[in-house]
Amino acid sequence: MRSTKNNIGTITILHTFAILLLGIVIYSNSLNVPFTFDDKPNIVNNLAIKNFDLLLDAAQAKADLLEPRLKPQMVSRIVGYATFALNYHLHGLSVFGYHLVNIIIHLANALLVYCLINLIFSSGTTETPSNTKRDDEKSRSLIALFSALLFVSHPVNTQAVTYIVQRFTSLATFFYLLAIIGYIKSRLNNKKGALFIISILSAVLAMKTKEFSFTLPFVLVLIEFMFFSDKISNRVVNLFPFALSALIIPFSLIVTSMVAGNPINSSSIEFGSTTDITRWEYFLTQLTVIVFYLKLLLPPVIQNLDYDYPVFHSLFTPEVFLSALLLGFLLAVGIYLRRGAIKDVWYAKYTRLISFGILWFFITISAESSIIRIKDLIFEHRLYLPSIGLFIAAISLLAMLRQSLIIKDMALHKVIVPSTLFIIFIFSFSTFSRNFDWQEEIRLWKDTVLKSPNKPRARNNLALAYYDNGFFDEALNENKVSLTLKSDPGIHVNIGNIYLKQNLIEEGIKEFGKAIAIKSDSEKAYNGLCKSNYLLKRYPEALRACETAVRLKPDYAEAYNLMGMIYFDQSELEAALKMFNLSISLKPDFAIAHNNAGNVYYGLKRYDAALKEYQIVSSLDPKYIGIHLSIGKIYHDIGRFSDAVNEFQKLLLVKPNFPEALNLLAVTKSAINEKRD
Repeated sequence: MRSTKNNIGTITILHTFAILLLGIVIYSNSLNVPFTFDDKPNIVNNLAIKNFDLLLDAAQAKADLLEPRLKPQMVSRIVGYATFALNYHLHGLSVFGYHLVNIIIHLANALLVYCLINLIFSSGTTETPSNTKRDDEKSRSLIALFSALLFVSHPVNTQAVTYIVQRFTSLATFFYLLAIIGYIKSRLNNKKGALFIISILSAVLAMKTKEFSFTLPFVLVLIEFMFFSDKISNRVVNLFPFALSALIIPFSLIVTSMVAGNPINSSSIEFGSTTDITRWEYFLTQLTVIVFYLKLLLPPVIQNLDYDYPVFHSLFTPEVFLSALLLGFLLAVGIYLRRGAIKDVWYAKYTRLISFGILWFFITISAESSIIRIKDLIFEHRLYLPSIGLFIAAISLLAMLRQSLIIKDMALHKVIVPSTLFIIFIFSFSTFSRNFDWQEEIRLWKDTVLKSPNKPRARNNLALAYYDNGFFDEALNENKVSLTLKSDPGIHVNIGNIYLKQNLIEEGIKEFGKAIAIKSDSEKAYNGLCKSNYLLKRYPEALRACETAVRLKPDYAEAYNLMGMIYFDQSELEAALKMFNLSISLKPDFAIAHNNAGNVYYGLKRYDAALKEYQIVSSLDPKYIGIHLSIGKIYHDIGRFSDAVNEFQKLLLVKPNFPEALNLLAVTKSAINEKRD
């Protein structure tokens, strides 16, 4: 007996090592993927993760400075945002730490999948006759290992792992699985101890991380009736706390609506809902989306960050009708296998697991693919949790086929394991390759535009990526194509900003005017007008535009910074300093505002304060070498000549012919020599 336990322990360690090693290798090239898409509003520009007091207010929907669309998310997903806040306070906006946490969560989820399957085999309903016990152990081992390997390696999960903001998905899945495992273990031990409490706490944390966790109690009901036998009253007692936890999500969204002063109705629980289509149309469309998700789980996987997916309006559209038939058939198979799983036949454990996996998929996908409307019809990360069920079902089916071939003494059974390993290898290679697409924003969005050429949002994001990397002509072309697809004030703002970069200021003003004509409360358009008039030294007009921008968006750090620059140019240093400090208070990592504040302090001869601001700039933006000139000037003025020489030399290492640095270096060295004499 001890030898058997030792063997099981050794196998578990080896399997754990294999799962972790594979996950680490295939995600090793994702650690420096930049922030993109929704990372920026949710992390980079989110004030709440940069200030714990504001985060606490946001959790109660009290943070008035937050963007309106972020408020409901901050309440319902506060656990996920808290982890981003911890990342920020540990290492700012360095992406490495964010990706490291995401990968660790994904690896933990894979191990939890492995643990889940082993626990299911430990329940009484998967027992098999004694003459098959040895095969049962091997089957359990293979199903657990290969299900976890499929999960950790499948490329469709890259969006939930490599896309930083989708930590919401992977973290909620972690708590979701932890709650299930805690529940099963407490049921196996037949006592409500620490494990049961951990399970309930995990359920609560899942509910406060992402809304699909609402399905957790239903999965627990499935597990209870599929793998355990007990009195109905005992089942109710066991499941009641989890049923209560499901109320957290609608309660959070309703509280948010009340604080915002919105009427409470059915739309209050439709997170990020779209009013463009009815619930019925959304449901019909989701039938085809779910079938598309099933295709994504099969090789070859053709992935897209932002699908241009059609809306369907009738059940009798061929795509919808055939999707409904396929899904109905798959669901019927899941139910039938559950009813037909007989305890005293060798294949009972397999059919039960296949049934469980299929029903898991339908339950977990229902939160985002049913009648609850969500703005975006399809995203790959929504498959992260549901895919676990299909991986379990697929591997269990292969294990059943293998066992059947063994019973029939057919050598073909030897092909099953190598074939599965080969599929896992293909998926692993695809995941590693997909992560390369994420490494550069331009590459990622070019790939997206190639697959969704008529989607304005994809082209807008490609244009922004070009803009951020200094490819202004390419950015302009993409924005102009976007305008042919959709009249959008934001596109005019983007074009206006490009014109400013090209010093075509009057053309920029026209574009900002077009944006305001479409959307009179476009704060970004007014900010663009402010900057345009500032560049033309039309200070009164610039100031009025900026004041309008901050009236529309009170936390507009960039607009306050522009106001500070206007005052600075007019030598109103105290007024400028007030604006720069206000900008910094709203956006603590705003390097330009820190630099501008340093310039004001320098002008006021408050050298210590100026030096502090410049050093912050240096830490926030190490690539900005001009800061060495500013720091060197301070050191020169306060007589720290050696330090000044050091700063000027740092700049000249990168720009050897920088005139001002060369001149100041010569002056400073002369001062050092005079001091020696």
